[in-house]
Amino acid sequence: MFWVFVFSSFLVIANVNGVYGRDSRIVGGVDATLGRWPWQGSIRFISTGTNFCGCSVISNRWLISAAHCTEGIRSASSIEVRLGVTNLLAGEATDVTYRLTSFHDHPDYVSSTFLNDITLLQTSLPITFNANVRAVALPSPGMIAIVGSPCWITGWGTTADSSSVSPNILQQAVVPIVNDSQCVAWYRQEGIMVFTNEQFCAGYEAGNIDSCQGDSGGPLTCNDTGIFVLQGITSYGVGCALSRRPGVYTRVSNYLTWINETIVLYSNSVGQKCTSSLRAILFSSFFFLILHKLTTF
Repeated sequence: MFWVFVFSSFLVIANVNGVYGRDSRIVGGVDATLGRWPWQGSIRFISTGTNFCGCSVISNRWLISAAHCTEGIRSASSIEVRLGVTNLLAGEATDVTYRLTSFHDHPDYVSSTFLNDITLLQTSLPITFNANVRAVALPSPGMIAIVGSPCWITGWGTTADSSSVSPNILQQAVVPIVNDSQCVAWYRQEGIMVFTNEQFCAGYEAGNIDSCQGDSGGPLTCNDTGIFVLQGITSYGVGCALSRRPGVYTRVSNYLTWINETIVLYSNSVGQKCTSSLRAILFSSFFFLILHKLTTF
């Protein structure tokens, strides 16, 4: 199998017929240890320091999350990303916060169905990698998780359906990939269409273990011969950990072209803007230097 790493040098949550964007915690999970999921990030409001979504590091300047997390947020300057941490209350030695210069929701994101529920966030400064902060591998084109294979979900979301209580420590849990046709059938009972090219389900028929509100945007990773691959982004669900209502995740492998094109476009545009600004500064300095010499001659 092959994996793709992205390298770059350079809240309003939907509630439609009981369908919730998952801005809560893992249900039925256990505490994660520091460094176990080094790509996991917490997105929070700068004004309050409140965590509202998860994200994953995919390069030294870019993170990936769900578009419904940034829906309604006017400026990237109002939010920040916290990395290298499992305990949001106590923090750890590698706990570091990065401001953002921009975020880029998928242009075809549909809030009513969570279709194309994916966004990219760009940090203002390069992310420093260490044992507790590093990028996750992206899947290769066409690579999908095998039905029934165990994958990991992580987040600081609520630990029970309809609960407002969230743990301070990052939670982790294992969920199996659900067959697409079974996923579609279960959600059809709710009058909800699951778009299997762009989305997939993971969870248990009996429920009990699931992502929940606050976990939105966080990773679903699958271990493929020793390498964890980001197969899904936590998107939505009906309730949390309910029977025959598994979590729905954005299928990352479907968006590799958009991810790479967006990173190249905005990384280059930043570089071009910086270059243009530098040229303007140099030109202005040269102009005033000449003017000064002429007026003092």
